[in-house]
Amino acid sequence: MFRLNNLLKQLVPVILTALVLSCKNKYEKAVTGNYEVYEYKNKDTASASPLLVGSKLTLNEDNTFLFVIDKKQLNGKWNAGDDGDRTWIRFEFNSITSDGVIGGDSFNIIEIVNPQDFGCPSLESLSYKRLIE
Repeated sequence: MFRLNNLLKQLVPVILTALVLSCKNKYEKAVTGNYEVYEYKNKDTASASPLLVGSKLTLNEDNTFLFVIDKKQLNGKWNAGDDGDRTWIRFEFNSITSDGVIGGDSFNIIEIVNPQDFGCPSLESLSYKRLIE
């Protein structure tokens, strides 16, 4: 009985991890990874853009994300899918929802639809490209 309990304690985390990973759709599996700024555009020439050097976006397998920009960090949840017209990604953090569009070869570019909602008030457009690891 003791061996069975120990075996179950060891198997439960493995089984739960397998279940979580198998529930991901193909879009979520395709976009998981680390990203860096690809392109951005200021709202106007007088706007001071945030410090984009070193800005990172990490999409974790457990559908959490970390966004680092100008020494600020945003943490939250993300999910992705396809509505027939486009492949989308949705970020949720601090009671805010921000949407993006996924494109590029192998779904490697994420364009943030409204950068103001994503902590970048001076930007008109913002996109990230997945790093090759």
